[in-house]
Amino acid sequence: MDSALGWIGDLVRWLVSWVPHLVLVRRTERAVKFIRARTVEIGPGLHLWWPITTEVEVRPVVRQVMGLGTQTLTTKDGMAVIVDGLLVYSINDLHTYLVDNWEAEDSLGEIGQAGIRKAVVGTDFEDIQRGMADVDNRLTREAQKLLERFGVEVELMRLTSFARAHVVNLVGDPVGDAA
Repeated sequence: MDSALGWIGDLVRWLVSWVPHLVLVRRTERAVKFIRARTVEIGPGLHLWWPITTEVEVRPVVRQVMGLGTQTLTTKDGMAVIVDGLLVYSINDLHTYLVDNWEAEDSLGEIGQAGIRKAVVGTDFEDIQRGMADVDNRLTREAQKLLERFGVEVELMRLTSFARAHVVNLVGDPVGDAA
């Protein structure tokens, strides 16, 4: 019976797409309206939009924390290490962040991990251990320079763990894949 009357739900959804909708953008957020072939950034408040011609994407723009994945790297002096980091940022240009980037969060993570890699592989193990504050300051400056073009302001980027590692590679066919 449900499938026989499914057309009624489809009709209601179609009719609702012709009715204006409201979206509440909080003070901690901004939004981008995608209107046909153009885009408009909107600030906090109550906004009216037509779903037949417009999509609205709301995002927080205040201070945010992103954990950067664990990496196994080799320092300049050949020491294998395991590292991960933290990126603290806010979005100062949501239009650039959403419109000029696809999957912007992935881009932030990729650039953050590349920055950590660059800092670690270019420095000796003991220098990192002794000068962790210097490494963190260098990471923050580099991240700010690289992420500015994404509409992001970096508050800080830090290593959250840094330790020696023993790398073991297990090479072979996965179980059940053998011919």
